[in-house]
Amino acid sequence: MTGHGYPAGPARTDWPEGYYDLACDTCQASWVGPEGEPCEWCQTSLDHMRLWQAELTLTPPDTDPDDITRPDALKAWAQRLNVAVKAELITEQQARNAWKRHTG
Repeated sequence: MTGHGYPAGPARTDWPEGYYDLACDTCQASWVGPEGEPCEWCQTSLDHMRLWQAELTLTPPDTDPDDITRPDALKAWAQRLNVAVKAELITEQQARNAWKRHTG
């Protein structure tokens, strides 16, 4: 998911040898650097997405305690927490803490 920069023109003469105007092969961001350099914009975006997804996963379902669908909603949330732990998006302790806070 993280792109790399590839030359978008000849080598830059106003920068150290081997530096080019680069274009990311994933997001098309542009910057000056050595060929193949990882795209910082892609990496930052990926980091933000991981944090956002972790926050979403740790957010319990918004159900009324008397709602008859609550058990199914909690089961689905538990499954999402488990998947997120296996994917190393959140830690097992974070999942346990979120579950405990919501279910007592």
